[in-house]
Amino acid sequence: MEPIQAIVFEQFFCLEELQRLQDEFAAATGVASIITNPDGSPITRPSRFCRLCVDIIRKTPLGLANCCKSDARIGRLRLDGPTVQLCESGGLWDAGAGIAVNGQHLANWLIGQVRDEQHSEAQIREYAKRIGADEAEVVQAFFEIPAMSKERFDHIAQLLFTLSSQLSDTAAKKLLQNQLLAAKEVAEENETRFKALHNASFGGISIHDKGVILDCNHGLATMTGFSVEELVGIDGLLLIAERSRELVMNNILSGYEKPYEAFGLRKNGEEF
Repeated sequence: MEPIQAIVFEQFFCLEELQRLQDEFAAATGVASIITNPDGSPITRPSRFCRLCVDIIRKTPLGLANCCKSDARIGRLRLDGPTVQLCESGGLWDAGAGIAVNGQHLANWLIGQVRDEQHSEAQIREYAKRIGADEAEVVQAFFEIPAMSKERFDHIAQLLFTLSSQLSDTAAKKLLQNQLLAAKEVAEENETRFKALHNASFGGISIHDKGVILDCNHGLATMTGFSVEELVGIDGLLLIAERSRELVMNNILSGYEKPYEAFGLRKNGEEF
């Protein structure tokens, strides 16, 4: 299969439908959720993002930078399961799973903003000082976040990995469908071109790859004395007289497209 070039996430999914799936997932599980590019920049709108993260931490330059860096790390592509770790910004539990097609990392599905019994007021106060946020506001917003056991969050992260894997499979199938459709269109174009080629009654015409004849019309066969079957697959330079071969080869290699004259060579050795 040819290498994948310039593939973007939006080629494979309707973002409106995906946003609805993300919103429903967040509502059912009680976790924040967002889909981002591999660098952490958002693709979808955030679902259930807490006030602490949206209105306080991400409004400070250092807090926002830490959030983006953490998002990129959490969403790294893994095949064995989700990545679950403490956020490098607010210290809450986060998880992520990569979405890929044929090994190419397209996006991350991230969840989190979950606190459990290990998170303390002292920790969040210290982080508020570090990023320059108002301590009292940070603490108040911190306790607005519903608590969840780490075990339950791990189960939700595994569900996330399953859904992300299904999205990866969907993208791979759509890519294959697109490739098959493109190949069919090329084949139909070639068939039309070859039919026109064979039906052409004016002069000799050939399709070649660096001089090797891939197809030709009966006009070329009549001109050279070879049959069409004999001409397909031979080096076209054999149809060029010795004195013109260097000129023709240079024009082929350079992609020269303007008309020019050269001496041909028929099957019986005659020049024309």
